[in-house]
Amino acid sequence: MKPLIILTITGILTLYAGFFKNKKLLAPLAIIGLLVALVFTLLLWNHPASYYHDMMHNDNFSIAISVSLICTTILIFLFSNHYFAGVEKNLAEIYALMIFSLIGAIVMVGFSNVAVLFIGIETMSIPLYILAGSKRFSVRANEASFKYFILGSFSTAIFLLGIAFVYGASGTFNIHEIAEYIKTHNGTIPTMFYIGLLFIIVSFVFKVGAAPFHFWVPDVYEGSPTLTTAFMSTVVKIASIAAFYRFFSISFIELIPFWQHTIWIVIVCTLIIGNLGAINQQGFKRMMAYSGIAHTAFLLLPIITLNSLSAPSILYYSIAYSAATIAAFGVFMLVKNTVHGAGNIDELNGLSSSNPWLAFFMAVSMFSLAGIPIAAGFFAKLYVLSTAIQSGYLWLSIIAIIGAIIAVYYYLQIIIAMYFKKGIIQKVSFDLFYKTSLIISLIITIILGVFPALIMSLSL
Repeated sequence: MKPLIILTITGILTLYAGFFKNKKLLAPLAIIGLLVALVFTLLLWNHPASYYHDMMHNDNFSIAISVSLICTTILIFLFSNHYFAGVEKNLAEIYALMIFSLIGAIVMVGFSNVAVLFIGIETMSIPLYILAGSKRFSVRANEASFKYFILGSFSTAIFLLGIAFVYGASGTFNIHEIAEYIKTHNGTIPTMFYIGLLFIIVSFVFKVGAAPFHFWVPDVYEGSPTLTTAFMSTVVKIASIAAFYRFFSISFIELIPFWQHTIWIVIVCTLIIGNLGAINQQGFKRMMAYSGIAHTAFLLLPIITLNSLSAPSILYYSIAYSAATIAAFGVFMLVKNTVHGAGNIDELNGLSSSNPWLAFFMAVSMFSLAGIPIAAGFFAKLYVLSTAIQSGYLWLSIIAIIGAIIAVYYYLQIIIAMYFKKGIIQKVSFDLFYKTSLIISLIITIILGVFPALIMSLSL
């Protein structure tokens, strides 16, 4: 619980720091608080503990995911001084809201009670509704915020209805007691329980941005401020996947024959819509939105398989995907702010000529997201496909491989634009914090691509 307390204090202090009208103080204060929380989270490793009458539980999986979420947020905050260079108002609130959203994400990955999961989802989501529309005079930002809020509210209502049905049948919110109820009543479980389970699946599919409930993702990603988009596409997605896995691997593992076909269909639809939708996108953020949908399908593979490789492969994929995505958005933000463009892919034309290092960072990120060796994304996809094949999902794995091959096409478009097309972009300057974030993301991508056992050998 110490990391959550530290993050809460950090968020409150960041809010009060806004009164001093010194925006340069905000990012260091937030990052220091996150680093302290990171240290206390690492100290929990191999020390499982339960809190609040077993409503929350720390195990190695939740600790590892929490570490990745905190590190991802730190890397995003390292971009913030440069990103907010021309912004004078409401910066303290933006930092605080992102920290509070991170708190909700951490609560989501360590719950043992469905009520706590609901609190975590709402704590993570409500700040995002505000952050998506933080550019108050942008029509697209207002649209993104409104759409995310309305659809998120429907998702929350469906989730509450689902857990109400599950509670009505089992008489408990504890995920371990729900699993015990299924074991002892297998064959006599009422229809109400199964309906509740389907509602829960629908709400999770929405939260992770999988098809057929993906339609909010491109518009929200495009309309939100890019820093918020980077946060949503990494921290929010990974926390939702981890909560999805935790809930179903503990509570509903005995009912796999019932829900595996639903997730199977979701994965196939997500692969098709995500990859085909990304091909013809001209805007970088919309392309990343559709590619993120496709990556969600890969992250769902370990959930449908539920074997010994599921937890490590989710962690590995999460770290590889987050590192590459952060670097990609980092380079894109620099280019967009320099050319003052609309955020189209062709704004990256000729980047290698004027900014070879930025082009290199982006190229490595695209190679990793495409799953090309020796970047971390190659082994990330390899491991999740291995989990599926070991569990007998051969055809699903073949469809996923075809989807990965299609993805290479639109990721290579970025590289072709940077290295083989002429552009007008000049030399881009940025601060040390920004460089640090890009370099760390690059190092993570390459090291995990060379030494994947660093993650896969962890005891989760």
